[in-house]
Amino acid sequence: MKKTLLATVMVLATGFSGALLADSHGKSGDRYEKHMQYMTEKLELSSEQQGQLKGLHEKHREQQRALRETHQAEVNAILTQEQQAKMAEMREEKREKMKKHWEEGKKNHAHDDKDSN
Repeated sequence: MKKTLLATVMVLATGFSGALLADSHGKSGDRYEKHMQYMTEKLELSSEQQGQLKGLHEKHREQQRALRETHQAEVNAILTQEQQAKMAEMREEKREKMKKHWEEGKKNHAHDDKDSN
């Protein structure tokens, strides 16, 4: 039972760490803390488990960052300079689109909160 619970927590933490990496809006710390608080309450995590999960999150965060950088370098090695420039432009367009989506979501969430009061 404990192994199943720990495995579930690890999967959740790993998946969540990926989401945090995708969040480049400066709120990832808050989001992580809220998620940990939720997991602590729902799973009744001990202080030791919370510390272990935090360490695991940091470890995976660094590994994912390194993997992403390695992947990007390998892709760039295959592409021509013109293709690299276009790829950079595509990434920037995606960032802008995600930023717009994020801001709209925040507005909608604030509007929903206002309506529920």
